[in-house]
Amino acid sequence: MTRYVGSYPTDAVSGTNFLADPMVGAAVAAAVPDKAIRDRVLDRAVTASPIVMFDGRVLSWGCEPHNCGPHNWSIAITPDGKRTAVCYYDQDAKVARWYPKGAGPNPDSGCPSGD
Repeated sequence: MTRYVGSYPTDAVSGTNFLADPMVGAAVAAAVPDKAIRDRVLDRAVTASPIVMFDGRVLSWGCEPHNCGPHNWSIAITPDGKRTAVCYYDQDAKVARWYPKGAGPNPDSGCPSGD
């Protein structure tokens, strides 16, 4: 997973981008039971920041274009791809949580971007 660090989630690295990587898709599917949230988190029509290493994980942050503050998410994967946590924040829907349950503290004002 570390090969993606420094690139945007939609940038091709070795022929594929982070959001289309089968390992990322499988990891998100295993962590998030809600299909609509999985689809949104993996959607390539996204505003995003470069992928970073944060707390020992590869962290990808994205948001709804033109609505980043109230609607954003993060995918945090260990470098070996074996453990994944997904943060999802939707102010309007009053959803602020990590998947799987207990993977992190509920975000107060958005998901971590690694800044």
